[in-house]
Formats: sequence, C-alpha cells, structure tokens
Amino acid sequence: MKHLFKFFCLLALTTFLMSCGGDDDDVSPADELAQAKLSLTEDATPIEVPSAMMESTDEKAQLATSYISAANGISQYLANFQPPAGATKSSTPITASNGRMAQTQEEYLIYTWSDTEITVAYQISQTTDNYVFEIFFKYKDEAEFVKFIHAEESKTQRKGFMDIYDIYGGTGNEVVFSYAWEEKADGTFHFDFESADGGFVMKLVVNPDKSGSLKYYLSGELYYDINWDAAGNGTWTWYSDPVESGSWTV
Repeated sequence: MKHLFKFFCLLALTTFLMSCGGDDDDVSPADELAQAKLSLTEDATPIEVPSAMMESTDEKAQLATSYISAANGISQYLANFQPPAGATKSSTPITASNGRMAQTQEEYLIYTWSDTEITVAYQISQTTDNYVFEIFFKYKDEAEFVKFIHAEESKTQRKGFMDIYDIYGGTGNEVVFSYAWEEKADGTFHFDFESADGGFVMKLVVNPDKSGSLKYYLSGELYYDINWDAAGNGTWTWYSDPVESGSWTV
C-alpha cells in the first residue's frame, strides 16, 4: 500500500505540472533533438485490451483491468513530455541536485515553463544509441532544479525505460517506480511496471489482436497469472495457499 500511495501522490503532482502548462545526414543535431520524442506519447493509453474485458463485471476481469489501469498510469507522466505553447527554449543543460546525470553528447534542447509556484524543465539529449528525455522542476523559492523523471528510448526501435524519482523524501536520488517497454518484431508489446525495491512487479504482454497476459509479482513471488483472448475472455491463477484458478467469459 505504501508503494501505491507514493504512486498516486506522484500522479497527482504530475497532473498539477501538466496544468502549468530529409536524410538523417542532412539533419543537424539540434534539429534531430527537436524531432525526437518518446513513442509512447503518441498513444492515449500504452496498454490496450478488448473493450468487452474492460467493461466486464466479473470480479477477476475487473482485477485484471485495475492492474492494467495502474500500468497505464504512465500516461500521466508522459504528458510532461509535451511542452506548452510559449515554452522557452535553450541549449544550456540543467544540472539537478538529485538523480543520475545522463551521459550524452554535447547537444541539448531544453524547454522551460512556469506558473506562480513551479518552473518545469523538459530536457532532450542523446547518446549514440538512445534519445534521453528528462523532466525537472523547482519551486519559486528554490535555487536548483530537482529531477523528477528520467527516460530513454532507442533511436531505431520502440524500446525504452522510464524512472520516476522519489522527490518526496530523502535526497531524491532514489527511483520509486520504473517502467520498461519493447515492441518485438512480431508486433507483441512487452511492458513492465515495478517498484524500485521489487515490492511489486507487473509484466504485461499484449499481442496485435489485443489478446495478452499479465503476471503480477509480490516480493519476487508470482502472485497472479492472468491471460485473455482477443474477445476479452480470460483465465486466471492466484498463487495463494492453496492455489486457486478460474476463468471469465464476456
């Protein structure tokens, strides 16, 4: 419950931040960064399952969709990577008082915007293989930015990760939640969501026809194994003592 409390607190902060506001060889590094974006920002929800499953009144189907909705909470963070009209642009990199620093090349693109209380910064850079996307913010009475989100994605495929920093306690260097995703050559989409201490882990696989599977782990032990077909019918196994299993039909 502590992990979920932090998760929803961070989502609440993100919602507030949101309200503030040719050939590759021919593209300059600055222009390349201006065109770079996380692929997941193009999706309303990264994890899409059959609508009949989402609307089912079956208890286990609802449990599955609640887990999926938690994973789709990444959309709240993704909204930060869309700077508002009028955001200020610069090329001077931000050094935060917390979090690891990206090991990137020399070019940076930074968007900043503010309201009366908070200044938000969205910084884009790149390594040889990945684009790097970072979100920082600072309150009006603070001198330094704090890193909130660190994300990277491959330049050549839909494969990346996102770390959410625990900005509510300690030094802020600790990652509280992590996401990772990869789209395979056959179109299957793999998506992981976990607490940094391993308290809970969700591993989702969604096929092009929206069938898929979800494995939920607690403290390293498989807790739920849920599968569904393209229509939204599903099966589940609960690794309790004794183990229980069943199915639902939409």
